[in-house]
Formats: sequence, C-alpha cells, structure tokens
Amino acid sequence: MFSDSTTIGNYGKSALLSTKVQSVPFGFCVTTVAAIALGAGWNYGSYNEVPTLVFTPTQVSASVRPDLEEILKKINSYLALEDDWDGYGGVAPNASTVVDAKTFISFLSEESVVPRPGISGDGEINLFWEQGFYIDVGFTGNATYSFYAKDEHGKEYFGDEIPLKSGLSKLIQDLIS
Repeated sequence: MFSDSTTIGNYGKSALLSTKVQSVPFGFCVTTVAAIALGAGWNYGSYNEVPTLVFTPTQVSASVRPDLEEILKKINSYLALEDDWDGYGGVAPNASTVVDAKTFISFLSEESVVPRPGISGDGEINLFWEQGFYIDVGFTGNATYSFYAKDEHGKEYFGDEIPLKSGLSKLIQDLIS
C-alpha cells in the first residue's frame, strides 16, 4: 500500500503521485492521482488530478484472475516502448493511457471473456474480443474509452468518449459475459 504523496511510478514521460489510497476488488488500490506530465501528449508541466486506479509496472496482485494477470503485464510492457516503436513513427503509449486500460480491465467480472491487448501507431491502447462477436475498446489517456462492437447477428454498435468512472457499458458487459 502506498502512503500519501508517494511517487509510485516514473515512466520518463509522466510521474504519478498517490493520495487517499483505499482497497478495491482484485487487490488493486484506488487513489486520487496527480499526474505531472513532462511530454508526449501533455503540455510541459501540465497537471491533472482525477480519481483512478493506480498500477505500477511491477505491481500485479495475486488476487487478480490469472488470465488477466498476463494481460496486465503485457499492458505494463507498453511503458517501455519509445516513440517509433514500430519503425513507422509509432507514438509510444503514455502512463495515463496504460492506467486507463488497466482501470477498464479492473471492471471485468469473473464471468467476462478475456480480451487481447494491442497498441496502435497513435499511442492508443486497445482491448479486443472476438468470440462470435467482436469488440474493440480504445484508450487514449483522457479517462474515457471508445468502442466498436458487432454482435453475433452482425448488428454494429459504437461508443465514444465514455467516462471510465461510469464503468463498463451495459452493451459491453452483456457481450463479454
């Protein structure tokens, strides 16, 4: 558990500071995070404080579903990427984007189908599901997510700029459970 005003991660592009720590399901910790960004997608010295989940690159709790633990480790690994990671000018995901993806994963129920993580050249982290249905959920580090979904009957659904604080949309819950 982190104490107030402790630096819990310094990823080169952002430093995350924790306050008001409390426990939540899956063994993660919820806190108010002050993100002081020093580049890549933020204005130099910008400051943002929002309620969110905090994860460090090496912190994966033993109480996490084993099938989700590997996904969390994969998403953590994106913090080690540098710009041009793909050889085509790809932007490396920033710490806020990683936190957003992990926050979304923390909302998955025990019955949820496990997603596949991925990244795109603009620094977005995506989670994909494909099992008779298709869902692509994207995170850009602004405490929201967007999605495209297609159910088993071919009906398409879209969502954009959905606040993470609202949790999983009912549509996504129904499709992945």
